[in-house]
Amino acid sequence: MASSRVESPVTTTVSESPAEEAWTMMEEIASYANLRRALAQVCSNNGSPGIDGMTMKELRSYFQAHWPELQAQLLGGEVSSRSCKED
Repeated sequence: MASSRVESPVTTTVSESPAEEAWTMMEEIASYANLRRALAQVCSNNGSPGIDGMTMKELRSYFQAHWPELQAQLLGGEVSSRSCKED
């Protein structure tokens, strides 16, 4: 007996360029939802103050007050990492 299997139509997608992929990834990283997940993770790990001495409560308030500015800086490439250790 012959099989009556239906094949799904072939779909093609246009691949993003490396620059577009990087931009999409940066948008995901700099999303408010990602920030909330990261804060929740740090809080669940009983995160201690960072090198700046800011507590989680202070950090949460800071992000709420300054998020649009911080997000624009992240997406604009204005934020760079720096060493946490003093030599």
